[in-house]
Amino acid sequence: MVNKLKVYDKKGNLEQEIELGGKRSLLDDMLDNGINVFFGCMGGSCSACKCKVTKGIEHIDKEALGPQVYTDVADDEVLSCIARAKEGVDEEEIELEKCL
Repeated sequence: MVNKLKVYDKKGNLEQEIELGGKRSLLDDMLDNGINVFFGCMGGSCSACKCKVTKGIEHIDKEALGPQVYTDVADDEVLSCIARAKEGVDEEEIELEKCL
């Protein structure tokens, strides 16, 4: 399992590095670790939680917890409310830039 998530602001400043919680969404892990990130529906349709992945996109299941209902995202973006790290990947990092 991917075990580290680094979250950057829009200016490229590292906000926090956290441990991922397993079968939870990236958004849940960020919120539980005190990272201020926008969200709305928590169901993959409003795009408020969209983040740009700057490292480790291959380690993310973009629709692990539900489909992207009404929102298109670029190849390097995820809706953090429905995305989580893929299982079976060890000691890798994911880096996100908050879009909003």
